[in-house]
Amino acid sequence: MKLLLDEGVPLGLRQILAQHQPKVLQDLGWNGIRSVKLLASAESAGFGALLTTDINMSQRAQTGLRLAIVRLPTNNLRALLAMSAQILSAIESAQPGNVYEVSSTK
Repeated sequence: MKLLLDEGVPLGLRQILAQHQPKVLQDLGWNGIRSVKLLASAESAGFGALLTTDINMSQRAQTGLRLAIVRLPTNNLRALLAMSAQILSAIESAQPGNVYEVSSTK
């Protein structure tokens, strides 16, 4: 699945996400784009999921969204690497239009 990493997601997380062709907003020149426009741009560009730490992103997800949103509980790289199995599981089970919350508990 083609994966977009939001601005708050640490770049070091890309190493565990390599199979999902992760791109960051900076790669695309999309820095600072607001949530609703970001979601529309990501869909247009063919991304299957957005990985974010933004707690408000799920509230901005619209009905009919063809993009899954996977929300991380923190932007701490060490903590996220420890949750890599949960993150990958959420991404791999993600369905368009749904929001997935990755839990910091096992």
